[in-house]
Amino acid sequence: MTAERAQMRGMQQTIQELTHAIVQATQGGGNRGVGDLHHNFRSLNPPRFRGSTDPDEAEHWLQETERIFRVMQCAVGDKLLLATFQLKKDTRAWWESVEATRENGPFTWNEFKEAFNSKYFSERVQERKATEFTALKQQSLIVAEYEAQFSRLAHYVVHLVNTERMKAKRFLNGLKPHYITQLAPFDIPTYAEMLKRAQLLEDATDFTDRIKGKFVKKEVTSGQSSAKPTNGKKRPFNITEGSCQERKPKVFVPNTPTKSHCKHCDKPGHTADECWRKAGACLHCGSREHRETEDEPYTQEDGNDLE
Repeated sequence: MTAERAQMRGMQQTIQELTHAIVQATQGGGNRGVGDLHHNFRSLNPPRFRGSTDPDEAEHWLQETERIFRVMQCAVGDKLLLATFQLKKDTRAWWESVEATRENGPFTWNEFKEAFNSKYFSERVQERKATEFTALKQQSLIVAEYEAQFSRLAHYVVHLVNTERMKAKRFLNGLKPHYITQLAPFDIPTYAEMLKRAQLLEDATDFTDRIKGKFVKKEVTSGQSSAKPTNGKKRPFNITEGSCQERKPKVFVPNTPTKSHCKHCDKPGHTADECWRKAGACLHCGSREHRETEDEPYTQEDGNDLE
């Protein structure tokens, strides 16, 4: 009996030692697990959040944090601990005040997100974002830039884009007018297909515009090279002047007709056929009934006819 009791006491002691070792190992392993979890989280460069009046910054922080959780395959119970560690300054003070008023145990991750959204995505902010979404137009943006704004704002108006067809239709309505004309007849049913068609149409339009630009530039250069310089400067191209347009010569019309000197008497103002001297008429009046002497000066008026 004595030997059996001693054996039993030895077994009990061994069990106690093993139990203590297991407890120590479990506690030590748990601590190392939490440390490894936090180290892995920090190695992925999680964003910090200090608070902001811009709801887009708050949304970005929450989305990036959840993306890291998916990469880590983080357990739900660890998400709150890791995320709240990244809250700084005013946001940290806000969360501590929320935790202090909690009466029913610790918060869950979903409860944290609900409180966070209520703080940084108020109803007024959501209404403003919804207005921005309904007024969004592509205008001078490229399709990729328009799509980025569309996707960002669509998050606030899920009820307007809760099906693929509704989302595709909303996206189409904000495109440039000539894109709408080209794409609307196809009745595209999905958002992904609508985006793809819009990008292909944009590429085709850009290609066509480049070809047109080269053609117009070539015509302008050709027109400028054919123009004659004026006063040492090149004549500017006039789009209304064609290369084959007939140019009429300018005709100078004098105010009064002029006559050359008379070939008979070498006097100005009349021709040889009208010359009084040649006809033997009076050199003063042109009459043939009498005749002035040649020594007397005379002036034959232009246009006088011989009698």
